[in-house]
Amino acid sequence: MPVTLICETCEDKFKVKPSKRDAKFCSQECYFNWRRKNIQRGEKNPKWVPRTTLTCKNCGEQFKVKPHRKDTAKYCSRECQWGAKRKHNLPEEELRRLYWDELLSEPEIGEKLGYPRYVIQQQMDRYGIPKRTNTETLGLTRFRKKMSESIKEKWKDPEYANHMSEAHLGQPSPRKGRPIEEWMSPESIVAFKTNQFKKGENAMEKHPNWQGGKSFEPYGIDFNDALKEKIRKRDNYTCQLCGVKQEELGYKLHVHHIDHNKTNNTPSNLISLCLSCHTSLHWTELRQGEIILEEVMM
Repeated sequence: MPVTLICETCEDKFKVKPSKRDAKFCSQECYFNWRRKNIQRGEKNPKWVPRTTLTCKNCGEQFKVKPHRKDTAKYCSRECQWGAKRKHNLPEEELRRLYWDELLSEPEIGEKLGYPRYVIQQQMDRYGIPKRTNTETLGLTRFRKKMSESIKEKWKDPEYANHMSEAHLGQPSPRKGRPIEEWMSPESIVAFKTNQFKKGENAMEKHPNWQGGKSFEPYGIDFNDALKEKIRKRDNYTCQLCGVKQEELGYKLHVHHIDHNKTNNTPSNLISLCLSCHTSLHWTELRQGEIILEEVMM
């Protein structure tokens, strides 16, 4: 059964469903009329907060804002905001010279000319001035030095160091498969291509940290890549036990010391073996290994 109620605004009777028995108005029009008369607005509201008076940076007129905007509001209207931006008309030649000739960054240009960074960015976009890539930026010595110092400070924090170590554990090198232009600075590329980094110029005794070949122990300095390659070539790149070829294995043959003396690096004491034979040979007794090698060498 419909319920009959009386509207609080027009005092007319109206019917509603039983579920709406708490209704006070017969229509939205009556509700809004009641609201205009009873709701307190502006300074009449008990929760009213006084506005802060500011001066527009474009037209100079005073305007009022809520307290939370007193530190951020600069303009009295949208028109003044865009009008102020249109006033920034920096010379294109000056921006190009500072950015590309003097190699200043956008914040540095803004600091020099007395403008915020976003104004410099807008003006450069307006003139179509191309931006430096990350590689070109990192190629500048002062930026590399600044970033290097910042990264070093980060790595001093044990939590950061542990986090980065765990995050990169098992990940391939970010430089793998990428051209050197993407990760090497222009100065380094020029030096690399002009052979300023000559292989071996700081090798062994020439290096300031040379300690007499300690890293070669217990094999000795003579047991190097050149000697190993010489032995493989002598053995025709073939395992001297099972006869498998190096090209079939997919890796370089191992060079084994026949008498198990790692300091005896004479060619007659060295032999080429595959990984399987080399491993099994070391797991056998010394006498058994000598007999097998004597039979091979005959």
